[in-house]
This record gives sequence, C-alpha cells and structure tokens, in this order.
Amino acid sequence: METMTALLWAVGAVHLLVAAMNFFLPAKIELAPNLAKVSPLVRQMVIIHHVYIVAVIFAFAGLCFFRTADLAGGHGLGRVLAAGMSLFWLARIPIQLFYYDRETRRRHPVVDAGFLLMLAFMAGVLGLAAIGGAR
Repeated sequence: METMTALLWAVGAVHLLVAAMNFFLPAKIELAPNLAKVSPLVRQMVIIHHVYIVAVIFAFAGLCFFRTADLAGGHGLGRVLAAGMSLFWLARIPIQLFYYDRETRRRHPVVDAGFLLMLAFMAGVLGLAAIGGAR
C-alpha cells in the first residue's frame, strides 16, 4: 500500500474519532443547561452550527476514505481539497491554544494534548498530500 494512501486512511479514521467525540461533548460540557440561559435564536444557532461542523467532519472522513487517490494526487481539485482541509485543521490549533478556556484545558491535559496531536496530524498529512509529497 502506498504511504500516502495509508496516511490518508489514518486521517479519515481520526476524522471519525473527532466526529464521534462530538456526540459525547455536549453532555461533558453541560451544553443543554448552558444553552437554556440564552435566547432561543442563539440556542438554535449553536445547535445548527454544531450539527453542520460534525457533518463537515464526516464529509472530510468520506473524502479521505473514498477519494484517497484524488487527495493524494497533488493536482487539480484533490490538491485544493487537501489544502483546504489542512488549513481548516491548522487554523483550529491556535483556537485551542489561545482562545479556549485555559482552566478546562488544564483540568483535561490528556484530552487537550491528544486533540492537539490529532489536529497537527490531520493538518500535516493533508498539507503533505496537497503538495504531492510522501508518494
């Protein structure tokens, strides 16, 4: 099996893990009680945005599993998609490091570090695919 194919399948699996985490996250962060304090429109927007982000993550996983050759090809639309997905995850790293609540990150250092590693792995492999590397 080609190295990039194996890496992209691993990235697809990480996407599925991230998507699965989002099914348990609302209970963990007490989303429902927190959203009960805001207006109905804000509550609806948060829920819809959450659902859309999870759908995008599932779509990214699908691309990694079913359009692997396109993503790994380093040209055309596959290159653009790989670059876009890489930037999507790369941009998420400073958000976690500098925006998310530091106390929550300190209380869950293993989850924090693990998620940062997943973000870096996805961004790195997809970035490498975008430039046509690791063939």
